Amino acid sequence: MSAMSGAPTPVATARNAAATYYYLRVAIISMTAMLVVAVLLEDSDPASGEPLGSISAAWYTPAQSVFVAVLVATGAAMIAIRGRGTQEPLLNLAGFLAPVVAFVPTPEPVREACFGRPTPDSLVAEQPPVGGGPWDAQACAEWTNQVESSLEAYFLVSSVALVLLLFFVVLRDRPLEPLAAPGGSRWRRLLDTGYREPSRNEEVVGTLVVIGLWLAGLAVYLTLHEWFLLNAHAVAAILVFTPMALVALIGGFGARRHPGRGDSVYRGIYVLVAIAMVCGIAGTAGFKLLGWVGDDSRWFYVLEFVIVGGFLLFWTTQTVEERGASRGGAGRHDRSEVTPSGLR
Repeated sequence: MSAMSGAPTPVATARNAAATYYYLRVAIISMTAMLVVAVLLEDSDPASGEPLGSISAAWYTPAQSVFVAVLVATGAAMIAIRGRGTQEPLLNLAGFLAPVVAFVPTPEPVREACFGRPTPDSLVAEQPPVGGGPWDAQACAEWTNQVESSLEAYFLVSSVALVLLLFFVVLRDRPLEPLAAPGGSRWRRLLDTGYREPSRNEEVVGTLVVIGLWLAGLAVYLTLHEWFLLNAHAVAAILVFTPMALVALIGGFGARRHPGRGDSVYRGIYVLVAIAMVCGIAGTAGFKLLGWVGDDSRWFYVLEFVIVGGFLLFWTTQTVEERGASRGGAGRHDRSEVTPSGLR
C-alpha cells in the first residue's frame, strides 16, 4: 500500500542517502580542483602583475569569490559527510574552521597600512588590493569591515549550531559501543577505524573539542581583536589541514589492519598524503617562524600546493575506495556508515 501511495520505501531511502553521500564527496573534489584552477589562471595572467606569493593571496585578486566560496562550501560538506570512527570528529573540526580561513585573509598587504606593522614591499606588489593602488584609510576600513562582518555572522550562527550538535550527539538513540574491541587495546581501537560507525564517546569528545576551540577563538576575537585579524588565517589553516593529515594517516592504519582486500594501494596513498600534508604544514610554518623565506621566494606557494594536492588526493582516493567497497557487497560495508550526514 505504501508503495502505491508514493511513500518512500526503506530501500529507496537508503539508496538516496548513499547517492547524496557520494555527491558530497564529488563536490569536495570538484570544488578543490576549481580553486586550484582559479589560482593558477590568476597567477599566470600577465595583467595581474607579480606572481602570487601564496594560494591564500588569491583573496586579493579577482579569484577571491572562488577562494571564499570553495572554502565555505567544502567546510560544510566535510561536516555533513559521515567519517569512519575517529575520522568523524576530525572532519567536523576541519569543516568548522575552513570558513575562517576564507573570511580572515592572509594579512601581509594590510599589516603596515592598517596596523602599523612592517611588511616587505614585494608582498604588497604580489598581493595588491582589488582595484590596485596603494592602501589608504578607506581601503583599510573596507578590509576590516568585510572581515568583521563575515566573522561575526559566522560566530553567531555556528555558536548556536554547535550547541545543537552537542545535544544531538548526546541524546542520539543508538547502542553504546565499547571503545576497546575484544582482544585489542583502546589505542588500537581508536586508530583501527575500518568502516565502523563512530562511537558516542568519539562524537561527544570531538564536539567538546570543537566547542572549546570555538570559545577560545571567540574570546581572542573580543579581547585581542588586532591579534586575531593578523593571525587567525594561519592558525585556522593549521587546524584545518592537520586534522586532515591525521584522517589520512588513520585511513592508512585502517587499511593495514584489514589486509587481503586490495587495500595495500590505498594504504600507500593515505600514508603518502599524510606525509606530504605534514611536511607542507611544517614547512610553511617553519619558514615563516625562522625567517627563511626571502622576498622573492615562492616557497609558500609551492608548499601550499603540496598541502592542497594532498587534500585533493585524499578525497579522490577515499571516494574511489568507498565506491568500490559499496559495490563489493555488505561484507565490506555496514550501510549505517555511509549515510550523508555527519551531524545525525
